[in-house]
Amino acid sequence: MMKRLQTIFLAFLLSVAVQTVRAHQMYTSYTAIDLNGDSLRLELIFDTTDLQRVFGLSEADSQQIVGGAWADDLERIIRYIQSNVEVRIDYHPVALPFNQWTVSRDPLGNVFVHFRFYPLPIKDAAVFAVRFFFFEDFGERFKNLIKVNHQGEIYQYVTFGDVPFFRMSIGETVNLRRQFLTFIRLGIEHIFIGIDHILFLLGLLVLGGRFWELVKIVTSFTVAHSITLILAALGWVALPTALVESAIALSIAYVAAENFVVKSIDRRWLLTGFFGLVHGFGFANVLQELGLPSRGLVSSLLAFNLGVELGQVVIVAMFLPVLWLISRSAYRTVFVWTASAIIFIFGVTWFLERAFNLPVAII
Repeated sequence: MMKRLQTIFLAFLLSVAVQTVRAHQMYTSYTAIDLNGDSLRLELIFDTTDLQRVFGLSEADSQQIVGGAWADDLERIIRYIQSNVEVRIDYHPVALPFNQWTVSRDPLGNVFVHFRFYPLPIKDAAVFAVRFFFFEDFGERFKNLIKVNHQGEIYQYVTFGDVPFFRMSIGETVNLRRQFLTFIRLGIEHIFIGIDHILFLLGLLVLGGRFWELVKIVTSFTVAHSITLILAALGWVALPTALVESAIALSIAYVAAENFVVKSIDRRWLLTGFFGLVHGFGFANVLQELGLPSRGLVSSLLAFNLGVELGQVVIVAMFLPVLWLISRSAYRTVFVWTASAIIFIFGVTWFLERAFNLPVAII
């Protein structure tokens, strides 16, 4: 009889544990996405305990929140979400229009705040993606469970620190011309926001030189990174992201250090080609995060690479006249050494951060 009661009691405890796990998962947020019609609705759901922990809020139950105790803090959280959740429609980032927030409570008494953002137009769109930037703030164990309702079909995803994004096809037809132009724009955007690639280019050009010598340097970089960009994006060659990003930082530091000792740039195009192979893997990592389309794959790759080249041409065209003027002045050496020292500091700092995960800051 006693053993039977023990068995029933253990079964009861197990049942409670299972229901608890089902009802509430610790260190977890939830995202609900509705893709019906011509617009997208996005809802993020956070446990109040996580919000208290991350945003330094006082304890509050659902009645206190509804009563306005968190009114100012909720505005701060909404702005945080809008800054740390990126939605892309056909690869273009779109703003999150906040609509409303509500509060709910599960059977265990856990209180959740729902943040709803809509409408986001998706008419004639072929693909959408969402990237979350808040995992570092919420902790290593934090994850985000996603449920997508696309015309009655339910899809589920999990995102976390190492995989902070997901992508989904939503259209049956693809406008290849629009897709080509989109990837050109993405390539241009990436080179302009990629400060590490810009500093690498400036480190190469700061010494100045004859026009054709500079053309050889830039062309070598272009050809080299185009090769590895295509190979890596197609999945034929793969390198760890941390290794690639560390090598890019090291290439910046090396080129800057070489500027203090090099006397001629005649053969620099060879070094540039080698480092260009490394930078190509970095460009490919960006494409892998965005997600390459199955239709128009090759044209999208070429378009992204063309965009990168257009961005580089603009950067070179902006800085070359200034560099040539300085190269003819009495302050040329001072300028070259100062600029190279600054670039070197950035390169070393990024290398320490990326290779050893050290919290190095440039003051």
